[in-house]
Amino acid sequence: MPRGSVIRKTIGNALDCYQDVYNPLTGTVSVSTANNCVYCIYEQLFLSPSEQKQFHACSVYCWPYELATARRVCCQGVLCNRDFTEAKAREVRGTQ
Repeated sequence: MPRGSVIRKTIGNALDCYQDVYNPLTGTVSVSTANNCVYCIYEQLFLSPSEQKQFHACSVYCWPYELATARRVCCQGVLCNRDFTEAKAREVRGTQ
């Protein structure tokens, strides 16, 4: 896929995806599910060799990327953004 490509698809196949939810009262993030998603997003940030953060989202748009310190996978499949392996297995390739 060309660098900087945006993947966009019209809503037609609504998916259920994992979604991070921040609670401002406790300062914690929990994972729940969201519905009517076009793309499920799994994102990893590599903060150090021994520390990384994962993020899960539901979206109409997705900009996949892979860098030395971060990567984002756009996938389509029910709850496909559980982890990197699952997201990669159902990764959306090319611009839609």
